[in-house]
Amino acid sequence: GAASYKSDIMGNYIGLYAGYSPRTRSAGSSGGILTWVLKKLLTDKLIDAAICVEPTDNPEQRFRYVIIKNCRKILTCGKSAYYPVTLGEVLTHVRRNEGRYAITGVPCFHKALRSLRSVDPVLDNRLRFQIGLVCGQMKSSFYADYLIRLAGLDPSETGEVCFRKKNPDGKANEYLFTAKSIRDEGEIGQVSNSFIGNNWAMGFFKPSACDYCDDVFAETADLVAMDAWLPQYLLDGRGWTLIISRHPELQYLLDLGNKSGELVLESVTENQVIASQKGALNHRRIGLRYRLHVKQKRNEWAPIKRVAPS
Repeated sequence: GAASYKSDIMGNYIGLYAGYSPRTRSAGSSGGILTWVLKKLLTDKLIDAAICVEPTDNPEQRFRYVIIKNCRKILTCGKSAYYPVTLGEVLTHVRRNEGRYAITGVPCFHKALRSLRSVDPVLDNRLRFQIGLVCGQMKSSFYADYLIRLAGLDPSETGEVCFRKKNPDGKANEYLFTAKSIRDEGEIGQVSNSFIGNNWAMGFFKPSACDYCDDVFAETADLVAMDAWLPQYLLDGRGWTLIISRHPELQYLLDLGNKSGELVLESVTENQVIASQKGALNHRRIGLRYRLHVKQKRNEWAPIKRVAPS
């Protein structure tokens, strides 16, 4: 069925929520709701496998997409990964292996998947649920190397990294970047978010394509999660998630989880969701107008966007 509400800013939706999963909260970057949803889809046999991004201990490719059929392994994919990954291998697997899949990703990946599904009936039939993550910007692999150096380690001698290690006793945005050395008896280096926040805001290590993206809320995904960057949730370092629900089956799962106590959900308004991503929206709507204007003035190509150059 179609979504019940339409928003020019964040797309169509059925429901808007803030919440967390008591069981999977610690495994996620915020409230652990997407981890719970993926586990629920597997345990209720609504899908045969989930396609998620997991960390590796390979310095050449620190994160990768994987096919997961085991609920326990879902927990290893719960953290945000500010790192480039590719869908190539997992989509080849989906084409060659019949089944029902749920796939996670950032907005540009979901738009690409919708376009691909429109011309590929096999993928269209097998990719049952698209689970989105709100995105402010992507990062190149050099961002991870930069943070590893800030943490006092050598990137070539560093294994698994975590961009979002929680500080349960602090605020939700007072998280840590951690990295583990593959030498020196597994030395752990870390950097606090307060120390690296400025380089994020300045867009260091960001692909230029991100400056011409206008989709903050993964508008083509069936369910979307984001950090609850709102005053009433920031004080809880364990994390809260904001959710945009767009698919009737996934909405039903959320309702069941809330009634059973497996989820703690409270309704939020459209304005609250928009306010939580004010910085990203300023960049991708207001700032985008100016960047398009500069391209136009220089007589350079730029994509056609929903906002006009000005």
